[in-house]
Amino acid sequence: MEAEDIANACFIESPLPNPSLFAHRLFWEAIGPYRDMGWPEDYDLILRTWLAGIAMAKPPAMLLRWREHPQRLTNTDSRYSRQAFINAKAWAITQPSAGFHLNTGRSVWICGTGRNARYWHDALIDNGADVSGFVELDSAKPRTQKRHLPVITYDQLVDHKGDSLVLSAISAPVAREALVSWFDSHAMQSGVDYVLGG
Repeated sequence: MEAEDIANACFIESPLPNPSLFAHRLFWEAIGPYRDMGWPEDYDLILRTWLAGIAMAKPPAMLLRWREHPQRLTNTDSRYSRQAFINAKAWAITQPSAGFHLNTGRSVWICGTGRNARYWHDALIDNGADVSGFVELDSAKPRTQKRHLPVITYDQLVDHKGDSLVLSAISAPVAREALVSWFDSHAMQSGVDYVLGG
């Protein structure tokens, strides 16, 4: 993965496995140690690296064989819950150095109306961001409100977006790819007009 790919994936999930992180000592001194923030400390490190504008890349060769088992902290510790990950993402995306201007009044439209969208909404509000509402595909039983905010369709988003950031809270890879195609067809730029948030 190249630096741009990793930067675009930072808010979907952690793009680099922690045991494979490798950098010069000056990097670790600049970023600082692990922190206990109530979310994964290794993902927090990746987000802080991204916020610092440091490019990250991944070589094509396999450097790590991952051993999955039920007792891993990822599977048992609340700091690794979906909500905790989204709390970390919302903290990072609202920081001034993120460049999205969510700390100065730029609003957000959240794509999706499921659990992830709810977590994103609550975490963004907790970090002082302004959420305009939610975006959902046309359905037989359309939802009109979520969290007391409007739910609009993608066709309506074209007229409602303005300068808002559009944030995808959709985790299914196929649906996310379809959404990227929709963004591309409307000349929306990743990291500027929209962010894939997972």
